This record gives sequence, structure tokens and C-alpha cells, in this order.
Amino acid sequence: MSESAGLNPFRAQIKSFSKQTNPEGRAQKAAEIRQARKERDSGAEPRDRELLDAFYAAELKRWKELPYDTYELAHLFSEENLESLSVDDYQFLLHRFPAHMVTHVKRQGVRDHYGHGSHTRGMGSFHNSVKKLFEKKRLSSVVGRWLEDGMQQEKIWKTFFTDCDTFEQAVERMQDIITDKGQFEGGLLTYADMSAVHLASEEVPDAYYGGEMGNEVFVAFPALHIASQQFSNKPLIQNRSELGNQHNDIWVWSQEHKGLSLDAALVFLPESTPVDPETGSRYEIDAQGNAIVDPERINRLKTIFSSSAFRDCIQHYGDQPYSQWLQETAKTCGLTNEELVLLRFFHQAKALSQDADGSELESVLRPYAGLTYRLAQHTVPAKQYWETYFTNHPKAKPSKIVWYNGNPTVALHAWQESTGSDMQHRPHTLFPEQTGEAANNVALSGLNEFVDAAEEVIKQHFPEEYDAALNAS
Repeated sequence: MSESAGLNPFRAQIKSFSKQTNPEGRAQKAAEIRQARKERDSGAEPRDRELLDAFYAAELKRWKELPYDTYELAHLFSEENLESLSVDDYQFLLHRFPAHMVTHVKRQGVRDHYGHGSHTRGMGSFHNSVKKLFEKKRLSSVVGRWLEDGMQQEKIWKTFFTDCDTFEQAVERMQDIITDKGQFEGGLLTYADMSAVHLASEEVPDAYYGGEMGNEVFVAFPALHIASQQFSNKPLIQNRSELGNQHNDIWVWSQEHKGLSLDAALVFLPESTPVDPETGSRYEIDAQGNAIVDPERINRLKTIFSSSAFRDCIQHYGDQPYSQWLQETAKTCGLTNEELVLLRFFHQAKALSQDADGSELESVLRPYAGLTYRLAQHTVPAKQYWETYFTNHPKAKPSKIVWYNGNPTVALHAWQESTGSDMQHRPHTLFPEQTGEAANNVALSGLNEFVDAAEEVIKQHFPEEYDAALNAS
């Protein structure tokens, strides 16, 4: 860390830059500082520190304003270079370049919320896919994982064909998979979809792919890394005003489906969230790996929303801004910040105050089921849990960890702002060759091998129909 808070954490890097590019300026400034130290020794007001800080501030500004080209960007944001950086080095790099980020969230603990009716798989169940990522150190697509395992036919069947009862259904399904229909529009279960690593721009999509509220684990890559090294189906940057929907889904393809290096990314881990020291979850888990519903938490919410105090708060809605009304209502009625999600919209809050049979509460709680789960009784801070885990599994520890509290997207934005980047360029405009036809070719690489494996799977499950179709052709 630097000596001057105003330059944190850039002093060491700028000192190296200054030595290489500005020896005359350094010599002149050294002479001024020596004179200032003499004045200080004679009792004058000390100003050597002020001179030094001003010099490095000017050097930092000069470094930041240097022109750069795509060759330099491709080198600085290569996998190898990013892997070599510390968190401070990473922050320093993005002080000069646009700090736009893309993210991927992994499940750890119980999936306790969802943001869209078609993204509900795994609700209420325990997951630890993030630990598998930590072990492998690479974020891979479905196809990439198949290739690692030698295109195992059992996995192909389970992923795509398990609900096919007839040979005709299986053949039709394979045709749907290998078609390019929807490839760049988010078509489901196409080969291009399954060969991509899915990322989100400028936010953490925990409502669609995450685990526990307040306990999310996610990775963040500079958009310039993806733009310069990988291939994608759409621009990597969205305006923050347009965030928060299921269409923030960027398909990223790597050469030979090798995926993305975890050690080229920042890994954000929760810091203070109370979790079970054995599972890392906020909740109690039963023997089947599911969260336990807690009737007491549900009854507590019913009591609050049927109370005269809550109805009185409803009557005073409109006297102040909605955010302030929420905080006043929480204070008056004893709602936690987490529970305020149930009052995101006033019409929802009003309906809850008139909920005679509890049906409205049941409906409102469905996307936030974690508010009904029994919390773990014996807990430690999440940071302690992860530090213990990494002590026992040192090879799994990511090289760049950022500890955070609160909302994951807010934490991401706070880190971006800490870099001091002015976010002036859109990375995808600097590397247009990484999209379009080139991306299409990379996305579909390995398709022939997949088709061969899928045909063999269909043949094994429907041998007579397969032979008949082969003879007929």
C-alpha cells in the first residue's frame, strides 16, 4: 500500500513508471525535496511530503492519459498477465483503462430466491458448485466440461434426451440442438448455448443463477479481457439503467472450449454473513440436502402484515419518498432489511395489509423462499468459513479475493469506482473481430464430435428404430 492515501494503492507502480519515463523530472523533484528537508530541519514548515505527493499525483495523471492501442490492450488483459496480478495491481491497471466488468455467479448454499418464473431449478436445495470451480480453476461451458470428460454419452443423454420417449422425439431434439436458430437470440438448449460460458454485464445476476441472498459468491472479469481474448455474441457493456433483466446474458466462447481462468478474475466472497461452519450456508439443511421451512418465521410475517401498525403505515404512504417510507415502516413494524424485498411495490404492500387468508403472503414469498427457511443456529462469519476451507484446501484458494458485504451488484460497482476509472471506452468497439462470423465459427467448433456422440446415444436407447431409419435412408 502507498504512503499517501490520495494515491492508494498506486505509488509503487507509478514510481516504477516514473523511473523509466521521466528521469529528468525525478532529478529536479529530488532536488526540491532535499531543499525542503533542509528547511524543515531549520524549523520551517515541513513541505517535503506535500511535494512528493504532488509529484506522484502528476505522474499518475500523465500515465493515465498515455495513448494505447489494441496490441497493448491484448497484452495487458491477456490471461497470463491478469493471472500474475495482485488485487492492488488489478485495481491499478483499471485506473488507466475502462473498468467495465462482466460477472458469473456460482451457487454456494441453498438457492433461496429467483427473479424469473423460468429460472427456478434448484430452489430449496443445497449446492456447492463454487467449490468445484475453485478446484478446477477454470470457468467452463457445458461442452467444455463434456470435452474434459471425453464426451460421456450418459451426460449427453441426461442433459438433452432424458425426456424423449420415442426415437422420433430424440431425432427432433437433436435437430433443435444443432440448428443455429436462436444462436444469437438466447435460444434454449442449442449447441451454441451449451458451448458458451454465460456472463452478465455490469451486474451480478443472482436472481437468475445465484444461491443465498447475502451469501453470494461471484467472479468478475474485465470486459477488456473478454473483448480482446475471447469471442462473444453481443456487446459486452450495458447501461446501468438497463440492468436487472434476464436478457443480460452474454455468450462467451473460447478457443477449443478451454473456458476462462479463475485466476485471471476477481473472486468476490461474503465477509460478515453468519453461516453454518460445516456447510457455509445461512440455513439449516436436512439429511436430503434441502432447507428446512420454519413456521415461526412465516407466522411472524403474518403477524406483522396483519397488525394495526402496518395498516397505519399504509395509510401514511405518500407523505414521503418511497425509500424513506420503507425505512420508517421497517422501523415501526420490526421488519429486517432483507424482508423489505416483500414491499418492493406499494400495491404489493397494500395487498399484504388486506391479506385475510394468507394467500397473498404465500404468493409474495414464493420468489423469496429464503425468508421462510430456518436459519442456522451455530454460525461463524462467512470470511472465517472460507479461510478455514482454504487452509484445508490450499490449492483451491483463488489468487484474487475481494471480501464484501451487502448486495453483490452494489459491491461490484463500489469496487469499480475504487479504481478511479473514467469508463470512457466500450471494449467491444476496440475488438470488432471478436464477434460476428469469427464468433460463430468458434461457437460451433466441436459440433461434429457432438453429433457423432449424440447419434451413438440415440442408437443405444432406440437400436431397432435407429437401424430401420438407417436402412431406409
